[in-house]
Amino acid sequence: MDLCEDDDVPCCSRARSLASTEHLKTCQEELNVAVGYGSGLPETDDERPKNLNQLRMLVNDIRFMLRSQLLAYDAKLLIFATAASSGCPDQTLVPAPPAFKNSNTDDEVYVCPNEGCDMERLCKAVQDNWPSCSVMMDNLCSVESMDDMSDDDIEAVHLLHWVLADPSSPMLRRTSSVHLRSLCKHLGVARPSQMPVQLMSICYEDEQVSLPGLRTSRSYAYLGMNFAKLYRFLATGHLDPVGPDTTTRLYAQPESAMLQCLDPQPEPMPPCWMQSRFGTTQRALVICALPPELEKPKILTAANQFLEYIVHDPTRLRPCHLLFYDEASGDKMMTYWPGHIIETTPQQRRRSAPRCRPIRKVTSEAGRKLKGWAQSFWTGVVSVKRYVVASF
Repeated sequence: MDLCEDDDVPCCSRARSLASTEHLKTCQEELNVAVGYGSGLPETDDERPKNLNQLRMLVNDIRFMLRSQLLAYDAKLLIFATAASSGCPDQTLVPAPPAFKNSNTDDEVYVCPNEGCDMERLCKAVQDNWPSCSVMMDNLCSVESMDDMSDDDIEAVHLLHWVLADPSSPMLRRTSSVHLRSLCKHLGVARPSQMPVQLMSICYEDEQVSLPGLRTSRSYAYLGMNFAKLYRFLATGHLDPVGPDTTTRLYAQPESAMLQCLDPQPEPMPPCWMQSRFGTTQRALVICALPPELEKPKILTAANQFLEYIVHDPTRLRPCHLLFYDEASGDKMMTYWPGHIIETTPQQRRRSAPRCRPIRKVTSEAGRKLKGWAQSFWTGVVSVKRYVVASF
């Protein structure tokens, strides 16, 4: 629009020069210039503080997790790194980190190596940015300003938080090996002939807590597996069968299950994480709760000490405890076959004992008379005793 001299125009030279033009541009930046704000009002950067706050929350979560259970989360990182370093990561690294997927992948769980995870970038990120867990905890505690973190550090923090706090994978809790014998008694499985390097309990978020009044009797057995397959099994429950047999076999004796750890696997890649406290060569025994239809015999004899359970759907198994073995202890354990017998608790022995026919109570007339005579006699004895004590 055209402005006349009588119009209400601000008395600044820059406004008059704008008013003398044929058309007045009405964009926000030029209006700010017109009223004397120079190049415009300072724009607020909302995205940067939001990212910094999110990054600060992730760092605090990682600090808390590492401080609470350092060995348990060390084992969790080792399980993830071993799956990433296997010869077939398209079968073992499931689920894959979403930030490292190829651009042509939309699903979270991939099935083809060409449509899966960028393994080269993932292994490089782990190898370059993951020191030992204790060093990571010290480094994160010494971070004062998030502005000083590089892009590689931010990517490493996101990956570390995803591995430690992924809701699809279970939570590990360290358990003292002193309680291994009592744990095996309670679960009704044989005690291993060799103590594990580490014993851990497995907890899922959707795990149902049984009430004290409800007794749920489930049977348990050992499942041995190659360490590279452990990540996928704990997260999804799926196992890739080896050979023509598509069933999953579990054993009451850990020595028999240890043979499953020697399944042939493709040639693995160089391990991408070498700073674990447990080393790199590990074997895993998982104590799983069996489906309800697979129950152990109530009376354990020498004939059924070496039971083998066949499960057609491994997703119905419930991993409960995890036993770590290195290569030396695993080989030594297999030489002790058949191992220890299954020990039971007194409660289990009482439940498995043959039930005797209960003795019927005396309900005849003679029995009631005899009971009444005994009660009256005892009452008289007590009265005489009180009289004698009162007399003296």
